Amino acid sequence: MTRKTFKRGGGKFAKLDHWLLDHWSRLNLSCGARSLHVELIRRFTGSNNGKIYLPTREAAERLDVSRNTVGSYYKELEALGFIAQMRGASLGIEGKGRAAEWRLTHLSENSKPASMDFRNLEPRPKNRATPAQKSCQGPTELAPKKEKV
Repeated sequence: MTRKTFKRGGGKFAKLDHWLLDHWSRLNLSCGARSLHVELIRRFTGSNNGKIYLPTREAAERLDVSRNTVGSYYKELEALGFIAQMRGASLGIEGKGRAAEWRLTHLSENSKPASMDFRNLEPRPKNRATPAQKSCQGPTELAPKKEKV
């Protein structure tokens, strides 16, 4: 028998456990907040939990939404306990801004166990879709424009 050879250095990946996805569904997390959570998980390198850095402008470009919408996604994730802010955004001495640093609560940080704050929350009631949820329902067909005569 020949020994199988495997390529080393395969592509990068973001680990999404099924139990985490179940909590997203149970707490009725909006589609945009889910996408932002995946982007934050992508930034996790294995040792930087608590120092995950994703500016709202960059997140807005990645999610194709406005900066204000990304801010509401951050608030939703923080309120439901999926992320925790470790250091607030600030304007430095030289006028250069620094975005907030975040911690993913489902992962351990510096030998501290994961807090998983979202586990103890009650499910939110399903209401009508908010504007943040409407943007994730897929492309809508545009009506043809009427030409002025």
